[in-house]
Amino acid sequence: MKQTIILLFCALTAHAAAQNNIPQEDSLKALALKGVTVKGERPRVTMKDGRFTIDMQAVRNKKIAANAHELIKELPLVSSTDDEALSLSGAQATTVMINGKPSNLTAEQIIRYLKTLPADKVDKVELLYNPPAEYHAGNASVINVITGRSGGSGFSGQLAAHYKWRHDSAFGNDAATFFSLAKWNFSLMYSYDFANTVYKREQYSKHTLAAAVPGEPERTYDIRQTTRMPLRAGNFYVNASAERSFNDKSTLAIGYMGDFTPSEKSGNETASNMFRSAKSKDRYTTHYHDVSADYNSSFGLKAGASYNYYSATGLQSMKYDGIPAFDYHARQRIDNYKSYADYGHSLGRGWSISLGAMFNFVESHNRQDMQSSDAVQDSYRNNTATYENTIDAYAGARKSWLGDKILLDATITNQYYRMNHYRNNSLMPRVSATWSITPKHRLQLQYRTFKVYPSYWMKQDYVNRTDEYSVHMGNPDLKPQKINDLSLQYILAGKYTFTVLYRDINGLIMTQTYQSPDALQLIYQNRNIKKFDILSFNASAPVKFGKVAYTDITARAYMQHFKSKEWHELAYDHHKWVAELNSHTTFYLNSRKTLTADLDIWYVSPALNGEWDIDGFCNVSAGVKWKFLNDNAVLSFDCSDIFESAMPDIHTRISTQNQRLKQNFYQRTFNVGFTWKFGGYKERSTRRPDTSRYGI
Repeated sequence: MKQTIILLFCALTAHAAAQNNIPQEDSLKALALKGVTVKGERPRVTMKDGRFTIDMQAVRNKKIAANAHELIKELPLVSSTDDEALSLSGAQATTVMINGKPSNLTAEQIIRYLKTLPADKVDKVELLYNPPAEYHAGNASVINVITGRSGGSGFSGQLAAHYKWRHDSAFGNDAATFFSLAKWNFSLMYSYDFANTVYKREQYSKHTLAAAVPGEPERTYDIRQTTRMPLRAGNFYVNASAERSFNDKSTLAIGYMGDFTPSEKSGNETASNMFRSAKSKDRYTTHYHDVSADYNSSFGLKAGASYNYYSATGLQSMKYDGIPAFDYHARQRIDNYKSYADYGHSLGRGWSISLGAMFNFVESHNRQDMQSSDAVQDSYRNNTATYENTIDAYAGARKSWLGDKILLDATITNQYYRMNHYRNNSLMPRVSATWSITPKHRLQLQYRTFKVYPSYWMKQDYVNRTDEYSVHMGNPDLKPQKINDLSLQYILAGKYTFTVLYRDINGLIMTQTYQSPDALQLIYQNRNIKKFDILSFNASAPVKFGKVAYTDITARAYMQHFKSKEWHELAYDHHKWVAELNSHTTFYLNSRKTLTADLDIWYVSPALNGEWDIDGFCNVSAGVKWKFLNDNAVLSFDCSDIFESAMPDIHTRISTQNQRLKQNFYQRTFNVGFTWKFGGYKERSTRRPDTSRYGI
């Protein structure tokens, strides 16, 4: 009976095909295909060549984001401490790159770029704790944002506006346009942001002075200071680029970025129970220009060059008890020239080599002029010129076995560094081993060593006062930091990540504070401490709650160890275990997932920072997003740091040093944003195979 029904059904299908002029064979193929349904999700995280690679299409399917920054800051293993800067969880320093290109852009400029870039322009994001030498990242781990390219031609763009309220107001707008031809891509992005806000800080010091006469007791003073720091500034940002494609792997791109702050007005208003009230008015103007060219070839060569120019002028006027104390004029100009070239070639039988070099030259001119009318502060004039030159050259080899299941990568880098009369030459090795145990289990072990040099700002010999109590000093005697990194990384089923990180730093550069025993002065100075090491365990996992919600969770536990050198009879040896939890949850409020609610929670237990103990804190943020007009418009409302609990108190008590600092940066911020996409690319029709069933 069963066979009869099947034959009858096939006969009817054949008859229907004949009536519609469809070949019988094709109709039966269609029937067979319709009878099989394969469902699966693309892997969220993959591991290759030392990279955690996150498929952003899979992320966009879960979350609504108006721009690239909104999307990236909620990725697993990514932290955004102030809802602005991006860092890799467990990494001590993080550089954000665009398409793996070395650049001279600051962290703030990268954030402006990502906030202007539409979210759907981000194809992939790579997370690299120990980046290969070709990234030229120095000491930093890397978040590499890879943007996609349209395969056809067309015009598209995005307009956005936002308003923020944080005790005072801030607003901004931005626009991004893209034009593509068969072999050309053009982009023009613009943004303007205005901030009118205020910060507040409360400082308590129990300051002990040595006896004025031998035999007399020490004198202790309770010093309380409250500082109010208003800020009013507007910033213009523009980014333009053109890219020529010669084939699938060969491109030439040129770009320009401009960053302008025509007027920034800030200052400090400090009240104290021991000193005269201090009030400063600061005015600054900054200009930044960056031009670059990058070439990628089809035969393994990547090369590029860039030049950027930065200038700043500033005036600080200080008054004590309303009486003029001093005027501080500052001018700075920085010229930065950078070029790089990298080459990779396959030798066959699983062997490949890599060669590369980067040249970076910085010329900085600084002029400081202080005219004092107060007896406490001396007048001075200082003109300095700093020349910094860095040359990195590396060579590496890679060998794979068993069809890339086992991969060994080794690189040696020679770094030449010069700042004025200081010179140093260092060899820095990097070794990486990757083992694909099964398609669902991937393991990687990495080691590298390198040096980090103090900036020219840190090494300047200067003395500056922000009030009668606080003195800031430069340190020409700073030495480079020597760093060893070891990491173990594991991915399970393309979803779950586990990392173990160990970092050892000899001569870590930190800002040290010192309460002088001879005068009521609190001295701030960058110094090399003897040792810092950290052991960190990190894990991330996605959690689905049916069709109702989706959560990304990152958990971290780490041990910190700070050991200082003897400085003014002040030394410490501190260590502490710290726990950290970061979760990003999206609730789906309708079946089409066009109306969502977000809840972000970030918790850190008590921690250390050199001589300072940091209280534990928790940051809770929430918001609602609505996508409409055929998914071309996004309206959002959110509140960050709802309980204003994300700014922890810090304190220290070592020997005669006794300080507590309470900061209120008014973190609670209400945000309203609107984004509208227009136009569209005529994309090539491409199909990407689903490999999730294989765990890759």
